[in-house]
Amino acid sequence: MVGHLVSLKWQYVLAAFRRSIWALIGLIFAALYAGGMLFGLGSAYFIANSEVPEYGQLGTLLVGAVIALAWAIVPIFFSGLDGTLDESRFVLFPIKPSTLQKGQFLGGFVGIPGIASIIAVLLGAIAFISQPLALVVYLICCVLGLANLMVWARFANRLGMVLNDNPRIANTLMIVAALLMMSAGFIFGGTMIYLTEHWEEMLPYLPWLGVTPFGSAFAVPYFMATGNMGAALGCLALTLVYLAGGWWLWGKNLARSMANVGGGAHHASAAEVAAGDLGFFARFPATPRGAVAARTLHSLLKDNRLQLLTASTVMIYLMLTVAMPLFLSSVGSAETQVNFFNGVNAAEAYKIVDSGGIHLFGFWMYFCTIFTGYYMCYLVSYDNTAFSLHVLSPLRGIDDRIGRLWGYSILMVPIVVVMVFVASAANGHLELFPIVLMHQLGVLAAAAGMGSVMDTFISPPVAPPGANPFKNPKNTDGFAKQLLLMLSIVLVMLSALPGGISVVVYIFRTQDVLTLVYGGLIQLLIGAALLVGGVAWGGHRYDKVSSKMLERVARFQAN
Repeated sequence: MVGHLVSLKWQYVLAAFRRSIWALIGLIFAALYAGGMLFGLGSAYFIANSEVPEYGQLGTLLVGAVIALAWAIVPIFFSGLDGTLDESRFVLFPIKPSTLQKGQFLGGFVGIPGIASIIAVLLGAIAFISQPLALVVYLICCVLGLANLMVWARFANRLGMVLNDNPRIANTLMIVAALLMMSAGFIFGGTMIYLTEHWEEMLPYLPWLGVTPFGSAFAVPYFMATGNMGAALGCLALTLVYLAGGWWLWGKNLARSMANVGGGAHHASAAEVAAGDLGFFARFPATPRGAVAARTLHSLLKDNRLQLLTASTVMIYLMLTVAMPLFLSSVGSAETQVNFFNGVNAAEAYKIVDSGGIHLFGFWMYFCTIFTGYYMCYLVSYDNTAFSLHVLSPLRGIDDRIGRLWGYSILMVPIVVVMVFVASAANGHLELFPIVLMHQLGVLAAAAGMGSVMDTFISPPVAPPGANPFKNPKNTDGFAKQLLLMLSIVLVMLSALPGGISVVVYIFRTQDVLTLVYGGLIQLLIGAALLVGGVAWGGHRYDKVSSKMLERVARFQAN
């Protein structure tokens, strides 16, 4: 029976690639990425083994502990580590919890993450080639370490499912996971730089990973290779205790879950429903525009998909307008001197560039604000079939457009203001905050205006309600409309050109702050014109094509 369960998991994985060419392409890229990482790891072991073998052996402990820790953390944020073999799918079949537990254990290694983890751990054998006995022990401990890894991964998955039963905790975990993924590059890069620069200082502390459930198995061959048999035996005993304890806890929890699948749902009573608070609807005017604004703001604050979008917006600002400029400024000052205009005071120009103030008017600041405003285009898509309330009611298009803009602006405008302030302070140019804000509010208005009309032409695919927010359904609008979407984004970026020109003139010709002020005023006028025009045009088209808009967004189904 266990073999059948593992085979089922394998067949499910293969079927996913047969159904979609894009899944196969994604697999190829994932395999190439994993292969590159594994090649780098193997090369590091070879180099360490030829120069300082102890470093490589200690590296196996660090790598093994990090891999095991990742397997224990990820399921907490993404519960349902192995949905194919989830107990809810087998509760009606005569399968014992112990049998399903073994199937889930072995099936967890099926797939790219499992195979990559096995290879990464086995590559550590390179560090013990010069010590045959330690090599044999390492291979045995690899089995124990991988078993321990999967046991605690499955237990963490159970913990994640319990936590995700609470909507507030689930939303918090989802947002934190998204932020971690967005900043993964910075975290990985910073970690590698720190390890490279402080490797010698960290050496005395790394063996302590052997007392944790994640590193105990991989610490056994390390201590044996260094001649510390007492520590090796102690880590072996800890490994067996962790493995047995984790297996028992997981089994007990799994049996309880199989006995109570579907029994924990809470249904609101009539009294709870009657005592419900109108929320934002009570705080907005009792008009069509007020109702749409209240509903929009409620969705932004309560819908986990839109919560993720809001958190991602803040994170993008922090990464591109704060973290990246600070990193670039630490690299060094400008050295190349090129005169873009006749009569330029090059010294003053490069002084401005080196001061970091240019980052506040750079491409990435405009980029963040453009996409913040352009998210207006996605609001109807997030409504999904609930958009029928707008279509079937006697709601004018202009009221829908203004109401959505109203509710969206209440949340997003303060975010832009705060992020511009943070970026100005972080870059050491708080005095430029009002001028930068003028530029960005103009760009935000232009992007919001374009977003208010573009969703009447195309509905960008988003995850439907209740689905995984990280999965978008297939776009059914066709390639031509995809080009239209990209063209509209380009047009919004072109609307920021006057502000960008004023920045260039300021740096390379005038060095007068009034130049930036004039650019900001022009940007505000352009933004206001595009906002008014976009809302009016969008409202006009809404009255004609709202039923088609509903038809498009209703196609977004969970994968």
